[in-house]
Amino acid sequence: MVATGKTLDLFEWEADREQRPRERAQRATRLTLIPPGPPPNASKDTARELWLAVHVPQLPLLAVHGAAADRSDTPWTVAVQEGNRQRVIACNAAAAVAGVQPGMSLKAAYALQAHLQTVARDEAAERRLLESLAERAHRFTPRVCIEAPDALLL
Repeated sequence: MVATGKTLDLFEWEADREQRPRERAQRATRLTLIPPGPPPNASKDTARELWLAVHVPQLPLLAVHGAAADRSDTPWTVAVQEGNRQRVIACNAAAAVAGVQPGMSLKAAYALQAHLQTVARDEAAERRLLESLAERAHRFTPRVCIEAPDALLL
């Protein structure tokens, strides 16, 4: 089954503002909205409240490097310290092509890609970015909730 719906641009980065609108539209992170079906056991008198969850799995990478990290040919990861080991929590496309995945140890990631660039997670920057996205989401609905660490409810 193919989902159809409306597409919304949620991100517009500083560097993208200078590009032509068509190029900007091609690079923007897009979200497809699918019209919901009727809820189970719904009657005509039932008041419906629908929520949309916006999950941003690349939030740690976007918070540290912005959209430029995913367009870079340099493999990037964001890692966290867990006890005596470091774990990858996000990576860009260049790192993913080499086989790096969120959840793997940083040592395993370096074994796959020797030229890997790694930064520590910045939870404060992630929170600021999520709050900024929440402010932008108010264009679409007055009800926006932040679901830390990496999601919004609209």
